[in-house]
Amino acid sequence: SVLSGPLINAGALTWSGTGTGGNADNLYISSGWTLTNLAAGTVTITSDVSTVGNGTFGNAGVVTKTGGTGTTTFNQTFANSGTVNVQSGNIVFNDNSTQGGGVTIASGSTVSFVAGTHTVVAGFSMTGPGSFVINGGTVNFNNAGGSMLPNLTLMGGDLGGSGSVAINGP
Repeated sequence: SVLSGPLINAGALTWSGTGTGGNADNLYISSGWTLTNLAAGTVTITSDVSTVGNGTFGNAGVVTKTGGTGTTTFNQTFANSGTVNVQSGNIVFNDNSTQGGGVTIASGSTVSFVAGTHTVVAGFSMTGPGSFVINGGTVNFNNAGGSMLPNLTLMGGDLGGSGSVAINGP
């Protein structure tokens, strides 16, 4: 699917497919355009699909990956002030992001930062027994109140920022 205009979601949006058909199954967000999930909106990802393109995915609501044991990759700017739930498989942020909302990771699931610059700001929280992996890019923890990471694996990349980070896990 190709998004060449604004898409504003205030309801329930389900995203599925095989993730193997290029733009046919993945979501291509064109440069200059944004998919905005409002506070009342939910985006449910039911398979291993990804975003491509140079647009933006903005989340003030809830994004939940419920299906697929593989990976969903956000390959463009992701601005999160809402909630990201990973109940199945993995979510990878492969471009710039701002994380100012909640991230919940189920057992056996992973959230990874692998490229780009990611900024953690006030409002960020991470919960659940799943894994948080930094494997590239730069992650700046600028949350003045500090950030708690229950299960961090640092495989590469750079850590920075003005906020403190407490790690309680592997």
